[in-house]
Amino acid sequence: MLLLIAFSFDLYDMTQTTWLSFEFWSEGEKSKSVVMRNLGLLMVAIAGFFIAIFRGIVAVRNTQVAHRNSEIAEKTQVTTAFTAAIEQLGNDGLSIRLGGIYALGQIAQDHPEQYKSVVSNTLQAFIRSTSYHGKSHIENNNEAEAGWIAHQEAEQEKNAHLMHEEQEQHWQQDSQEQEYSNFLPNETGEDISAALMTIGQLKIQRAKLPNTFLVGADLRGCFLQGVNLKFAKLDNANLAMADLKYADLSNANLQGAFSLGANLKGSLFKGAKLDRADFRAVSGLTLAMIVSAKSWEGIELDDYLDKQLSDYMEKNNLN
Repeated sequence: MLLLIAFSFDLYDMTQTTWLSFEFWSEGEKSKSVVMRNLGLLMVAIAGFFIAIFRGIVAVRNTQVAHRNSEIAEKTQVTTAFTAAIEQLGNDGLSIRLGGIYALGQIAQDHPEQYKSVVSNTLQAFIRSTSYHGKSHIENNNEAEAGWIAHQEAEQEKNAHLMHEEQEQHWQQDSQEQEYSNFLPNETGEDISAALMTIGQLKIQRAKLPNTFLVGADLRGCFLQGVNLKFAKLDNANLAMADLKYADLSNANLQGAFSLGANLKGSLFKGAKLDRADFRAVSGLTLAMIVSAKSWEGIELDDYLDKQLSDYMEKNNLN
Protein backbone atom coordinates (compact mmCIF):
# COMPACT_ATOMS: atom_id res chain seq x y z
CA MET A 1 0.00 0.00 0.00
CA LEU A 2 2.85 2.37 0.87
CA LEU A 3 4.44 1.49 -2.47
CA LEU A 4 1.26 2.52 -4.27
CA ILE A 5 1.17 5.83 -2.42
CA ALA A 6 4.81 6.52 -3.23
CA PHE A 7 4.29 5.69 -6.84
CA SER A 8 1.30 8.03 -7.09
CA PHE A 9 3.62 10.95 -6.33
CA ASP A 10 6.04 9.79 -9.03
CA LEU A 11 3.17 9.47 -11.44
CA TYR A 12 2.10 13.02 -10.65
CA ASP A 13 5.62 14.28 -11.36
CA MET A 14 5.68 12.41 -14.61
CA THR A 15 2.42 13.97 -15.73
CA GLN A 16 3.97 17.37 -15.23
CA THR A 17 6.66 16.43 -17.76
CA THR A 18 4.17 15.16 -20.32
CA TRP A 19 5.68 11.69 -20.14
CA LEU A 20 3.18 10.31 -22.63
CA SER A 21 4.13 12.86 -25.26
CA PHE A 22 6.52 12.26 -28.18
CA GLU A 23 8.84 14.91 -26.88
CA PHE A 24 9.34 13.10 -23.60
CA TRP A 25 10.30 9.81 -25.25
CA SER A 26 12.74 11.58 -27.50
CA GLU A 27 14.65 13.11 -24.60
CA GLY A 28 16.79 10.04 -23.91
CA GLU A 29 17.18 6.62 -22.40
CA LYS A 30 17.32 7.93 -18.85
CA SER A 31 13.76 9.23 -18.88
CA LYS A 32 12.52 6.01 -20.44
CA SER A 33 14.16 3.89 -17.80
CA VAL A 34 12.57 5.93 -15.01
CA VAL A 35 9.13 5.45 -16.52
CA MET A 36 9.64 1.74 -17.01
CA ARG A 37 10.87 1.36 -13.45
CA ASN A 38 7.85 3.15 -12.08
CA LEU A 39 5.46 1.14 -14.22
CA GLY A 40 7.11 -2.06 -13.01
CA LEU A 41 6.80 -0.97 -9.43
CA LEU A 42 3.13 -0.17 -9.97
CA MET A 43 2.43 -3.62 -11.43
CA VAL A 44 4.27 -5.31 -8.57
CA ALA A 45 2.32 -3.26 -6.03
CA ILE A 46 -1.01 -4.09 -7.69
CA ALA A 47 -0.11 -7.77 -7.84
CA GLY A 48 0.96 -7.74 -4.18
CA PHE A 49 -2.28 -6.01 -3.21
CA PHE A 50 -4.43 -8.69 -4.85
CA ILE A 51 -2.27 -11.48 -3.45
CA ALA A 52 -2.74 -10.05 0.04
CA ILE A 53 -6.51 -9.94 -0.46
CA PHE A 54 -6.50 -13.53 -1.74
CA ARG A 55 -4.44 -14.70 1.24
CA GLY A 56 -6.79 -12.90 3.62
CA ILE A 57 -9.83 -14.61 2.07
CA VAL A 58 -8.13 -18.00 2.24
CA ALA A 59 -7.17 -17.41 5.89
CA VAL A 60 -10.75 -16.46 6.81
CA ARG A 61 -12.14 -19.53 5.04
CA ASN A 62 -9.58 -21.77 6.72
CA THR A 63 -10.54 -20.32 10.09
CA GLN A 64 -14.23 -20.96 9.37
CA VAL A 65 -13.53 -24.53 8.29
CA ALA A 66 -11.40 -25.14 11.38
CA HIS A 67 -14.17 -23.72 13.60
CA ARG A 68 -16.78 -25.95 11.95
CA ASN A 69 -14.55 -28.99 12.31
CA SER A 70 -14.00 -28.11 15.96
CA GLU A 71 -17.76 -27.84 16.54
CA ILE A 72 -18.35 -31.18 14.82
CA ALA A 73 -15.62 -32.83 16.87
CA GLU A 74 -17.05 -31.36 20.10
CA LYS A 75 -20.58 -32.50 19.23
CA THR A 76 -19.28 -35.96 18.45
CA GLN A 77 -17.39 -36.06 21.74
CA VAL A 78 -20.43 -34.89 23.74
CA THR A 79 -22.71 -37.37 21.96
CA THR A 80 -20.29 -40.17 22.74
CA ALA A 81 -20.08 -39.11 26.38
CA PHE A 82 -23.88 -38.88 26.61
CA THR A 83 -24.33 -42.36 25.14
CA ALA A 84 -21.74 -43.79 27.53
CA ALA A 85 -23.45 -42.13 30.51
CA ILE A 86 -26.81 -43.57 29.48
CA GLU A 87 -25.29 -47.04 29.33
CA GLN A 88 -23.82 -46.55 32.81
CA LEU A 89 -27.31 -45.97 34.26
CA GLY A 90 -28.17 -49.59 33.50
CA ASN A 91 -25.07 -51.03 35.11
CA ASP A 92 -25.36 -53.25 38.20
CA GLY A 93 -22.58 -51.37 40.02
CA LEU A 94 -23.70 -48.43 42.18
CA SER A 95 -20.49 -46.45 41.62
CA ILE A 96 -20.82 -46.81 37.85
CA ARG A 97 -24.45 -45.64 37.93
CA LEU A 98 -23.44 -42.66 40.07
CA GLY A 99 -20.71 -41.83 37.56
CA GLY A 100 -23.28 -41.90 34.77
CA ILE A 101 -25.63 -39.61 36.70
CA TYR A 102 -22.91 -37.07 37.46
CA ALA A 103 -21.71 -37.20 33.84
CA LEU A 104 -25.21 -36.46 32.57
CA GLY A 105 -25.51 -33.56 34.97
CA GLN A 106 -22.21 -32.09 33.76
CA ILE A 107 -23.22 -32.48 30.12
CA ALA A 108 -26.51 -30.67 30.80
CA GLN A 109 -24.71 -27.82 32.57
CA ASP A 110 -22.10 -27.44 29.82
CA HIS A 111 -24.64 -27.67 26.97
CA PRO A 112 -27.99 -26.55 28.43
CA GLU A 113 -29.69 -25.72 25.14
CA GLN A 114 -29.09 -29.14 23.62
CA TYR A 115 -29.09 -31.44 26.64
CA LYS A 116 -30.81 -29.90 29.69
CA SER A 117 -34.28 -31.15 28.78
CA VAL A 118 -32.98 -34.49 27.49
CA VAL A 119 -30.94 -35.18 30.64
CA SER A 120 -33.85 -34.18 32.87
CA ASN A 121 -36.26 -36.53 31.11
CA THR A 122 -33.67 -39.32 31.15
CA LEU A 123 -33.06 -39.01 34.90
CA GLN A 124 -36.78 -38.80 35.63
CA ALA A 125 -37.31 -42.00 33.65
CA PHE A 126 -34.41 -43.60 35.52
CA ILE A 127 -35.94 -42.70 38.90
CA ARG A 128 -39.39 -43.92 37.90
CA SER A 129 -38.11 -47.20 36.45
CA THR A 130 -35.82 -48.07 39.35
CA SER A 131 -37.87 -46.83 42.31
CA TYR A 132 -41.44 -47.30 41.14
CA HIS A 133 -43.64 -48.73 43.88
CA GLY A 134 -40.74 -49.27 46.21
CA LYS A 135 -37.88 -50.44 44.00
CA SER A 136 -35.03 -48.35 45.29
CA HIS A 137 -32.22 -49.47 42.99
CA ILE A 138 -31.42 -52.09 40.42
CA GLU A 139 -29.79 -54.73 42.61
CA ASN A 140 -32.89 -54.99 44.80
CA ASN A 141 -35.56 -54.97 42.10
CA ASN A 142 -35.58 -58.67 41.27
CA GLU A 143 -35.01 -59.66 44.87
CA ALA A 144 -37.92 -57.55 46.09
CA GLU A 145 -40.26 -58.82 43.39
CA ALA A 146 -39.26 -62.43 43.98
CA GLY A 147 -39.82 -62.08 47.71
CA TRP A 148 -43.23 -60.54 47.22
CA ILE A 149 -44.32 -63.19 44.72
CA ALA A 150 -43.09 -65.99 46.99
CA HIS A 151 -44.95 -64.43 49.90
CA GLN A 152 -48.16 -64.22 47.90
CA GLU A 153 -47.90 -67.86 46.80
CA ALA A 154 -47.25 -69.03 50.36
CA GLU A 155 -50.19 -67.07 51.69
CA GLN A 156 -52.48 -68.36 48.98
CA GLU A 157 -51.49 -71.96 49.70
CA LYS A 158 -51.79 -71.51 53.45
CA ASN A 159 -55.22 -69.96 53.28
CA ALA A 160 -56.60 -71.78 50.26
CA HIS A 161 -59.25 -73.61 52.33
CA LEU A 162 -60.29 -70.37 54.08
CA MET A 163 -60.71 -68.19 51.01
CA HIS A 164 -64.14 -66.65 50.87
CA GLU A 165 -65.73 -63.29 50.24
CA GLU A 166 -65.10 -61.84 53.71
CA GLN A 167 -61.36 -62.55 53.53
CA GLU A 168 -61.09 -60.99 50.07
CA GLN A 169 -62.67 -57.79 51.37
CA HIS A 170 -60.25 -57.80 54.29
CA TRP A 171 -57.29 -57.77 51.88
CA GLN A 172 -57.09 -53.98 51.65
CA GLN A 173 -54.62 -51.78 49.88
CA ASP A 174 -52.98 -50.49 53.07
CA SER A 175 -52.15 -54.01 54.27
CA GLN A 176 -50.79 -54.91 50.85
CA GLU A 177 -48.47 -51.95 50.88
CA GLN A 178 -47.30 -52.79 54.40
CA GLU A 179 -46.52 -56.42 53.55
CA TYR A 180 -44.90 -55.47 50.27
CA SER A 181 -42.60 -53.03 52.02
CA ASN A 182 -41.23 -55.87 54.17
CA PHE A 183 -39.38 -57.15 51.13
CA LEU A 184 -37.97 -53.79 50.10
CA PRO A 185 -34.79 -51.95 51.10
CA ASN A 186 -35.10 -49.68 54.11
CA GLU A 187 -33.78 -46.58 52.39
CA THR A 188 -33.56 -45.02 48.96
CA GLY A 189 -30.45 -45.90 46.98
CA GLU A 190 -27.71 -43.31 46.58
CA ASP A 191 -28.25 -43.33 42.83
CA ILE A 192 -31.88 -42.25 43.17
CA SER A 193 -30.96 -39.45 45.57
CA ALA A 194 -28.14 -38.35 43.25
CA ALA A 195 -30.48 -38.32 40.25
CA LEU A 196 -33.00 -36.19 42.15
CA MET A 197 -30.31 -33.77 43.28
CA THR A 198 -29.04 -33.49 39.70
CA ILE A 199 -32.54 -32.66 38.47
CA GLY A 200 -32.71 -30.04 41.21
CA GLN A 201 -29.37 -28.53 40.20
CA LEU A 202 -30.70 -28.13 36.66
CA LYS A 203 -33.66 -26.13 38.06
CA ILE A 204 -36.19 -28.39 36.38
CA GLN A 205 -39.79 -27.55 37.22
CA ARG A 206 -42.75 -29.94 37.28
CA ALA A 207 -40.72 -33.14 37.25
CA LYS A 208 -42.97 -36.21 37.04
CA LEU A 209 -42.07 -38.69 39.80
CA PRO A 210 -45.32 -40.26 41.08
CA ASN A 211 -45.34 -43.55 43.02
CA THR A 212 -41.60 -43.39 43.63
CA PHE A 213 -39.82 -44.97 46.60
CA LEU A 214 -37.81 -42.21 48.29
CA VAL A 215 -37.67 -43.45 51.87
CA GLY A 216 -34.82 -41.76 53.72
CA ALA A 217 -33.75 -39.83 50.62
CA ASP A 218 -31.35 -36.96 51.27
CA LEU A 219 -32.87 -34.06 49.36
CA ARG A 220 -31.56 -31.16 51.42
CA GLY A 221 -31.88 -27.89 49.53
CA CYS A 222 -33.12 -29.67 46.42
CA PHE A 223 -35.04 -27.62 43.82
CA LEU A 224 -38.32 -29.48 43.31
CA GLN A 225 -40.77 -26.77 42.31
CA GLY A 226 -43.99 -28.18 40.90
CA VAL A 227 -42.75 -31.77 41.19
CA ASN A 228 -45.36 -34.52 40.93
CA LEU A 229 -44.81 -36.83 43.91
CA LYS A 230 -48.29 -38.29 44.17
CA PHE A 231 -48.33 -41.54 46.20
CA ALA A 232 -44.57 -41.25 46.71
CA LYS A 233 -42.97 -42.88 49.75
CA LEU A 234 -40.97 -40.16 51.49
CA ASP A 235 -40.81 -41.64 54.97
CA ASN A 236 -37.94 -40.13 56.98
CA ALA A 237 -36.74 -38.20 53.92
CA ASN A 238 -34.56 -35.16 54.56
CA LEU A 239 -36.26 -32.24 52.84
CA ALA A 240 -34.60 -29.48 54.87
CA MET A 241 -34.45 -26.20 52.91
CA ALA A 242 -35.89 -27.95 49.84
CA ASP A 243 -37.89 -25.86 47.39
CA LEU A 244 -41.21 -27.71 47.11
CA LYS A 245 -43.19 -24.74 45.91
CA TYR A 246 -46.41 -25.93 44.20
CA ALA A 247 -45.34 -29.56 44.57
CA ASP A 248 -48.07 -32.20 44.36
CA LEU A 249 -47.67 -34.51 47.38
CA SER A 250 -51.21 -35.87 47.27
CA ASN A 251 -51.47 -39.27 48.98
CA ALA A 252 -47.73 -39.27 49.59
CA ASN A 253 -46.26 -40.81 52.71
CA LEU A 254 -44.24 -38.17 54.58
CA GLN A 255 -44.18 -39.88 57.96
CA GLY A 256 -41.11 -38.79 59.89
CA ALA A 257 -39.93 -36.52 57.08
CA PHE A 258 -37.62 -33.69 58.13
CA SER A 259 -38.62 -30.50 56.29
CA LEU A 260 -37.06 -27.76 58.40
CA GLY A 261 -36.95 -24.51 56.44
CA ALA A 262 -38.53 -25.95 53.28
CA ASN A 263 -40.63 -23.83 50.91
CA LEU A 264 -44.09 -25.39 50.74
CA LYS A 265 -46.04 -22.54 49.19
CA GLY A 266 -48.97 -23.87 47.17
CA SER A 267 -48.07 -27.52 47.77
CA LEU A 268 -50.81 -30.15 47.82
CA PHE A 269 -51.09 -32.60 50.73
CA LYS A 270 -54.54 -34.06 50.11
CA GLY A 271 -54.66 -37.62 51.46
CA ALA A 272 -51.00 -37.51 52.52
CA LYS A 273 -49.66 -39.04 55.73
CA LEU A 274 -47.82 -36.41 57.78
CA ASP A 275 -47.43 -38.30 61.05
CA ARG A 276 -44.30 -37.30 63.01
CA ALA A 277 -43.16 -35.05 60.17
CA ASP A 278 -41.12 -32.00 61.12
CA PHE A 279 -42.54 -28.88 59.49
CA ARG A 280 -40.96 -26.27 61.72
CA ALA A 281 -39.69 -23.02 60.19
CA VAL A 282 -41.19 -23.88 56.79
CA SER A 283 -42.67 -21.21 54.54
CA GLY A 284 -46.05 -21.32 52.82
CA LEU A 285 -47.62 -24.02 55.01
CA THR A 286 -51.21 -23.34 56.08
CA LEU A 287 -53.76 -25.04 58.33
CA ALA A 288 -55.90 -25.90 55.30
CA MET A 289 -52.97 -27.77 53.74
CA ILE A 290 -52.39 -29.78 56.93
CA VAL A 291 -56.01 -30.79 57.54
CA SER A 292 -56.37 -31.87 53.90
CA ALA A 293 -53.94 -34.67 54.72
CA LYS A 294 -55.09 -38.14 55.74
CA SER A 295 -53.23 -38.10 59.06
CA TRP A 296 -50.91 -35.81 61.02
CA GLU A 297 -50.44 -37.42 64.42
CA GLY A 298 -47.31 -36.17 66.16
CA ILE A 299 -46.60 -33.55 63.50
CA GLU A 300 -44.13 -30.85 64.57
CA LEU A 301 -45.14 -27.29 63.72
CA ASP A 302 -44.30 -23.71 64.62
CA ASP A 303 -46.26 -22.46 67.64
CA TYR A 304 -48.83 -20.43 65.71
CA LEU A 305 -49.67 -23.32 63.38
CA ASP A 306 -49.65 -25.80 66.23
CA LYS A 307 -52.23 -23.69 68.07
CA GLN A 308 -54.39 -23.37 64.95
CA LEU A 309 -54.30 -27.15 64.48
CA SER A 310 -55.14 -27.78 68.15
CA ASP A 311 -58.11 -25.41 67.94
CA TYR A 312 -59.28 -27.08 64.73
CA MET A 313 -59.09 -30.55 66.24
CA GLU A 314 -60.90 -29.44 69.40
CA LYS A 315 -63.63 -27.73 67.39
CA ASN A 316 -64.17 -30.82 65.24
CA ASN A 317 -63.81 -33.33 68.13
CA LEU A 318 -60.72 -34.89 66.59
CA ASN A 319 -58.66 -35.16 69.78
